[in-house]
Amino acid sequence: YERINREESSLLQVECEKWWALDEVHKQSNAKLARILRKKDELNERLEALTKQPAELRTVQRICNALNADLKAAQKERAECSAKLEVHLAELSENVSKHNDRLNRELPALQRGRTKFEAQAKRMQAELENFQKITEVSSSIVRRRSKVRQLEAQLANSKLGC
Repeated sequence: YERINREESSLLQVECEKWWALDEVHKQSNAKLARILRKKDELNERLEALTKQPAELRTVQRICNALNADLKAAQKERAECSAKLEVHLAELSENVSKHNDRLNRELPALQRGRTKFEAQAKRMQAELENFQKITEVSSSIVRRRSKVRQLEAQLANSKLGC
């Protein structure tokens, strides 16, 4: 059970690290998007101020067009990142669900095994206690037999002496 749990935890850790990496890319994409939007706003303000200067206006328009293209690319990148993140989260959720289902399926068997092991341990403890009692009785019998032999020998020696 612990081995399975460690394996599943390791898989979940890898999945989480992937998710964190995607999240970091998503954050960077958001920051890039925010910078582009700020720059666009600045240039739009300059554009309004420079409406009377056509050459500079064309330059600002080219820059704005380039920024708009960058903005679209950043939005596309953000959408792709969000889609990947959603797919990864779904996979992670599915993996967690599978892991939980597996643990829930295996738990009753592990609990039955534990119950059987505890019952076996109780039986073995009872057998050990019986063996200890038998050993004590056997030791007592050996001591008594020794004493009987000793007394028989003394009796035999006293009969020979009489």
